[in-house]
Amino acid sequence: MKIKYITTGLVLLFAINAYSQNKDLNNITSLEVGDTMPKITIPKILQHNKITSAKIEEYKDQLLILDFWDTYCRSCILAMPKMQSIQQKFGNKVKILLVNWQSPEIVRQFFNTNNFVKNHKINLPTVVDDKILRQYFKHQSVPHEVWIYKGKIRGITREEYVTEDNINSILEGKDVKWQVKKELTDFDYRSPLLSLRKNVNNSTNFLRYSALTGYLEGVERKSGNTKDTVSKTIREYIINASIISAYYYGFSKISQNPFSTAQNRVVLEVKDVGRYFFNKAEGYRDAWEQQNYICYESRMPDSLTSAKKGALIVSDLNRLLGLNGRLEKRLIKCLALVKDTTKRSNPEAIKSKKSVDVRSAYSIKSLIQNIETKNRRENKYPFIVDKTDYSGVIELYDWNSIEDLTSQLNMAGFLLHETEQEIEVFVLSES
Repeated sequence: MKIKYITTGLVLLFAINAYSQNKDLNNITSLEVGDTMPKITIPKILQHNKITSAKIEEYKDQLLILDFWDTYCRSCILAMPKMQSIQQKFGNKVKILLVNWQSPEIVRQFFNTNNFVKNHKINLPTVVDDKILRQYFKHQSVPHEVWIYKGKIRGITREEYVTEDNINSILEGKDVKWQVKKELTDFDYRSPLLSLRKNVNNSTNFLRYSALTGYLEGVERKSGNTKDTVSKTIREYIINASIISAYYYGFSKISQNPFSTAQNRVVLEVKDVGRYFFNKAEGYRDAWEQQNYICYESRMPDSLTSAKKGALIVSDLNRLLGLNGRLEKRLIKCLALVKDTTKRSNPEAIKSKKSVDVRSAYSIKSLIQNIETKNRRENKYPFIVDKTDYSGVIELYDWNSIEDLTSQLNMAGFLLHETEQEIEVFVLSES
């Protein structure tokens, strides 16, 4: 009986502790730039496949950068080699601590199986199952960077601010004035941007309107629609998007995947290209977005077809922005993928130079789609058109240049020839 009482007492004690801990988490006030970092314990840090813990004051003599991420965030993962390089360069002066809300098992599996992080030998410590730090630094999007030096919050930024020059500025005691990464967690995307007078049925009398605003600070990029069943209307909205992306949203209602939004896939007949595409050589992306992102909404009859809704959105953008965005067929320099008739096709002939490399199987269609996806990020691959009549798959390793891709295709029995072809592209000109 005594053992039973002790067991019951322990269970009750754990329950009280868990309740107290959750209550404390709910009472945490978000920290801002200039605040003092409280003394807290980080209970779960995954490093070298083992779980350890640490007190935040252990990093008081270092510049501590908290890099919030998750395993679904591609941009977070792509930034890891840079973070690793910076950590190695600055040594004990800087501590980069990845912070993840997911379970230790999920994060451990990610590091053990992800080909990209294995190739780059990423071994930065990462907080797992985080419930504390994200309460102090509330955010919606990742990557999310928090800079802590000598007990003070020095910056809350995007990943692009993590550079050697900026780190040196902090270590040298300079007064930095970076754009703070703000995020409104309670923004209601269902509510109109315009305050519309409502009738007794809590609906509006507007059957059709359109509106355009500039950038909304702290609001995440999003597009979609909400329906009003009383008035039988639909509100289409685009929040914080580039002008090119806004047009893409309209055209995507007319046809699926209407055009590539990569810069070298868009024909710009404009005076200032910088209004439509960000150039990282000219500053930080968040400053460019504040200057050039737009918000759009329109209310229209819900009975319209998707294509008619898309046409109205494109028409609104043209009128409100003073532009002429349209799809046109243009003669474009490109590469034609053909079979190498001088040798027998062998799509599985490619050999790996790295034991950790993993091949992926592509149909010709999925290969071209993958190139387009890469091009939206890197903007360096030409159009590729299929001239093969090949219905099988090609197994390729990941490539980082058109030369690498061409070499692998050659080994598999395919060639890329320079040519010109009439291709439908998005054209934007100023009225």
